[in-house]
Amino acid sequence: MKKLFVFVGILLMCTSIFAQRKGFAIGARIEGDEPNNLGVSLRGKIHRAGMLEGIVHFYDGSVGATGLYERYINLSSSGTFDFVYGGGAHVVFTDDLGAGIAGIVGLCYTFKEIPVNISVDWKPVLDIVSDVHMRARLLGVSIRYTMK
Repeated sequence: MKKLFVFVGILLMCTSIFAQRKGFAIGARIEGDEPNNLGVSLRGKIHRAGMLEGIVHFYDGSVGATGLYERYINLSSSGTFDFVYGGGAHVVFTDDLGAGIAGIVGLCYTFKEIPVNISVDWKPVLDIVSDVHMRARLLGVSIRYTMK
């Protein structure tokens, strides 16, 4: 429980830092091969084509976090539809500590009329701490409120 409070504190500090900048988004995420794997997605723009995304997810009594650097390639003339790819690291707090590397590939659509974006992605994970195994069935959907 103490780890959870420390983690939430760090998450709130990161949120306040990103909220000062344009290009910040926060929302809900559903992912993976577990039916109750729900989470929160925080995304902040760091330069024209790059973003940092933090994902906190909760499932089966565990808490996990993923930090990703993502590149965006615009697919539309209006700038609302993007191809996304990137990578980073993840950690899971269960009975044992699990950690590893993560990748991401997907599509993101940002509405012009309302401050919302939706992304659909594939986020494979290779665990390398505690147990070495690959989780490749991590398809996800995120819906975020955007601050432009």
